[in-house]
Amino acid sequence: MTSKATCAIAGFPTLLRAVAAQASAIEEQRRLPASLAATLGQHGLFRMLVPRGLGGGELAPLEVLDIVEMLATADGSVAWCVMVCATTGMLAAYLEQETAAEIFGAADAVVGGVAAPRGVAAIRSEGFAISGQWSWASGSAVCTWLMGGFRIEGESGGPRLAFFPAAQVRLIDDWNSLGLRGTGSGSFHVSNLSVTGRRTCPVSAKPRSGASPVYSFPPAVMTALCIASVGCGLAQAAFGEIGHHVEVGDEMIGTLTAALARQRAARALLREQIALAWDKTTSGDDLPGAMIADLRLAAVHAARTSAEECRVLQDMAGGAGVPFSGPLGRRVRDAQTLTAHALVSSRLHRQLGEQLFTVSTAGAHG
Repeated sequence: MTSKATCAIAGFPTLLRAVAAQASAIEEQRRLPASLAATLGQHGLFRMLVPRGLGGGELAPLEVLDIVEMLATADGSVAWCVMVCATTGMLAAYLEQETAAEIFGAADAVVGGVAAPRGVAAIRSEGFAISGQWSWASGSAVCTWLMGGFRIEGESGGPRLAFFPAAQVRLIDDWNSLGLRGTGSGSFHVSNLSVTGRRTCPVSAKPRSGASPVYSFPPAVMTALCIASVGCGLAQAAFGEIGHHVEVGDEMIGTLTAALARQRAARALLREQIALAWDKTTSGDDLPGAMIADLRLAAVHAARTSAEECRVLQDMAGGAGVPFSGPLGRRVRDAQTLTAHALVSSRLHRQLGEQLFTVSTAGAHG
């Protein structure tokens, strides 16, 4: 599959082949090789959602999803790290211009992190003294800056995000997972680190005036959509793998076809909801709550359907799906692991359902 976005990246097919060739080594090393990270950066993949004014791609949502999905067909861990850093790049539109340029402006900038408020801050004259430890920091070993969520000690206000130069944090090698093993999603720690106020922003911040419509998509929502696209790419690759094990006339061909239909339907829903939301934002309108809920539901459904269908394919493959580091086994493990992320958790079905059906009921009786 090709798209306008992937065709615009010089040498993208060659890059995919290089990623696929290193997939086993990436998993064994449990992190992105620095040389591969540099190549991904040279292709602009970590900065796809950084504003153009800072040298980023400022790509439309479906363009980003196309790229992430295609990377996932080559290797799930690489796609995951690109996804995390690319969506973190959206925050450049939420910071003051000078600060955004400091953090995101360099051509080789790679910014990742964890938004969960695992840090605690004391107020200081020029900002904050922050201490905390954040887990699940994917790609942290190749980042130039890391972002961490925190709360201000003794205050009841909402959480904030802080940006730390990578040289000022301590990385902890505690990532040993079932899947997405090559993401290097270990923890990082800071202790009483001084951070100027301008290097922080509220989680509830709005993008700067005049920002591109892409920044009307909340970063957490864009992250959920991209997680789903990683799942879709893994499923696409798994369907390609199972083709080596199923022949014409095979009694399981019906099961395979039904699985393919479910997967394509979930992906189609994801893309349909994104297209509707993009039409809304490019018309100058804000995304209503119901539309955001539709986006989140589509992301949950596509991510979890991808994992379920990968498992169906593994079962169909029999012994060929057993090897831990085999291509099919790795994709099944990666797809299952991504469903652990809070943004695509099955627990969201109730939350989103209450929101969607309440909105629907209110509209019906309005």
